[in-house]
Amino acid sequence: MSASIHGATLSGIEALPVEVEVRLLGGQMGRFLLTGLAGATIRESRDRIKAAINASGFRFPRRSLLVHLAPGDVKKDGPLLDLPIALGVLIASGQLVSDRASRFLAAGELALDGRVRSVRGILPIASLAARLGFEGLLTPPSGADQAALSPGAPAYGVGSLIEAVAFLAGHLDLEPGSAAALARDAKPDPLAGPGLDEIRGQQEAKQALAVAAAGMHNLLLVGPPGSGKTMLARRMNSLLPDLAEQQALECALIRSVDDPAFTGLERRPPFRAPHHSCSAAALTGGGPRLRPGEVSLAHHGLLFLDEFPEFPRNAIEALRQPLEDRIITISRAHGSVVFPAEICLVAAMNPCPCGYRGHGRVACHCSDSLVQRYMRRVSGPILDRFDLTVEVPPIEPRDYFENGRPANAGRLREQVVRARDRQRKRLKDCGLTVNSQMGLREIERFCVLGEPARALLISAAERNNLSARALTRILRVARSVADLKEDEAEQITREDLAFALSCRFALPGLE
Repeated sequence: MSASIHGATLSGIEALPVEVEVRLLGGQMGRFLLTGLAGATIRESRDRIKAAINASGFRFPRRSLLVHLAPGDVKKDGPLLDLPIALGVLIASGQLVSDRASRFLAAGELALDGRVRSVRGILPIASLAARLGFEGLLTPPSGADQAALSPGAPAYGVGSLIEAVAFLAGHLDLEPGSAAALARDAKPDPLAGPGLDEIRGQQEAKQALAVAAAGMHNLLLVGPPGSGKTMLARRMNSLLPDLAEQQALECALIRSVDDPAFTGLERRPPFRAPHHSCSAAALTGGGPRLRPGEVSLAHHGLLFLDEFPEFPRNAIEALRQPLEDRIITISRAHGSVVFPAEICLVAAMNPCPCGYRGHGRVACHCSDSLVQRYMRRVSGPILDRFDLTVEVPPIEPRDYFENGRPANAGRLREQVVRARDRQRKRLKDCGLTVNSQMGLREIERFCVLGEPARALLISAAERNNLSARALTRILRVARSVADLKEDEAEQITREDLAFALSCRFALPGLE
C-alpha cells in the first residue's frame, strides 16, 4: 500500500536527493495528489505517468494516490522524477516486487507510450548516487554513457518503463554504461576556427593573442570592419593547451546540465560566442530553473562577445562580478546557486559607430560627441577589467596578396603551452593554475621587478591615474609576457612591462 524510491532534482549544476514516497488512499476514486513543492512540470507529469503505466501493460490504480517528494522544503521541477514516481506507483500497487529498488537511484522522463527519454543533469546525478553510496543508477539509454564519466555507482540505461521494472525485479540483466561510447561520438566545436595561419598579417595582434592565451587574460580587440577581429578571436582557441582531466570533467558537468545530448568528455577548451541580442540571464545564467549561462558554459575556455557595445547594457554590466570572482551567484526567493566562471573574455568592437575612425584610407564621418557616446556604451569598470586592449588596423592590400602565409601559429602554440607549464609549476603550491588568478600575495612573490621596470610602472601609474586593479592586471600580463620567452626568467624586464602597459592605452576615442 506504500512505497519509497529514490530520485533527484537539480539546483544549478548540483543534484539534490529526492525521496519519492507513494501511498494508496481510500476515499474519492482516481485522485492523484502531489506534495513537496512540486513545480509545474512535475504537476503536469501526472497524466503522462498514468498514460505510460497503462501503455506498458500495467494497471494504474483506481484508488486515490498520494505522492510526496521529500524533503518538502526544496523546490523540484523538471521531468527527472517521472521514472521514480512511476516505479513507486507500481511498487505501492503490488505490480513490482523488488528488494533492489531502494538501493538504486532513478531519473528519466516518460513518454506516453512508456519510453524513457533523455533528461538534463545526468552527470551531477551520477556523482550524487556515488556520493550517497547507491548500488547503481537507472537512466535513459544515452544517460548511462554520460554517467560513466563520473566514477562510482554504475549506470544502467533503460529504454522503457517495462525494462526498468524487469531490471529491478531481477528478470533482466543490463550492461552498465561506458564512457568510451561517448568518446567515439565526440564532435569538434563548429565555432572554433582552424588556426592563426589562416590569417594574413596582424602579427602584433597575434602576439597579443598568445599573451592572453598564456595567462588567460581578458582581451579587447578594437578596429574597423574587415580588419580581422572576429577571425583572430575565433582562432585564439587553437593556441590553448588541452584541458586537464579534472577541468574536462567540470566542463562536462556543466554541459550535462545544459544539454541532455552532449557528446562526451571534450579535452579542448570550450568556445562560446553568443549573439549580441542575448539577455543578461542567457549570458550569466538564471531563468525560472536557474540554468547556467554562456559565461559558465565557457568555463576553462573562451567567451567571445562580438560587437561588444551592441550587447544590452545590463548584460555587459552583469559581467563585473564574475570577471573578478570567477564565479556567478544567482539568488532567488526560493534559494541561490553558484555557477563556475573561470573564463577568458575576448571582445571585439569598432572604434566608432561607422567603424572607420583612424582607418587611414576610409574617411570617418562621426563627430567627437558621437564617438564618445558610442564608447560609453561600455562602462569604465568593464573596460578596466580587460587586461589587454589591442588595436587591429586594416590589412594592407600588399600583405593580403603576398605569396604564402607566415607559419608562426605552431610556434605561438608551443610558446603558450610552455608558458602554461611554467605557471602550473610555479603556482601549484598556491592552488592556482594561470597568471590571471594571482592575487596580491602571489604578485608580490612572483612578479619581481627590476629597478628600471619599477620606475616605468610608477611613472605610468602617476601619469595615467591607474587604479590598483589596473596595476594588478598589468603585472599579471607582464608575468605572462616573460613566461612566453625561451629562457625562463624570474624577473620581469622593462620590455615585458612596456608591452603590458602599451595594451592598457590602445582604445581609440578614450585617450
